[in-house]
Amino acid sequence: MWAAAPLPDDGYASHQRLEEVNRSIAASGSFSGLTADQIASMATQLAGSSRFIGEANEALVSLVNTGRISGDQLGSFGQVALEMAKDTGRSIADVTADLARWRTTPRPGRRNTRNDTIS
Repeated sequence: MWAAAPLPDDGYASHQRLEEVNRSIAASGSFSGLTADQIASMATQLAGSSRFIGEANEALVSLVNTGRISGDQLGSFGQVALEMAKDTGRSIADVTADLARWRTTPRPGRRNTRNDTIS
């Protein structure tokens, strides 16, 4: 009888990150238009090293969870979130919440084409 070999820590952590991303994509109604693999790849690029992959993944997942950041903006917002968290000492969750609010905060004189209100 064969016994299942445990996944190495890296493999298990990677699997957990993909599962978290899949849940976020589903919860946001796939607003970002990206797959879990695309977001995981983006997290790897943002991290720059495996040491920061958790933080990069957390930033992207938090932004996807807002349902307000599209796929073409996700990488830029993720980079800003990581830099702001590092520079200010604030948590990634707090920074991404602020970025999502900023993304939807009305700004005078700018029309929002989604619902034709000022944004």
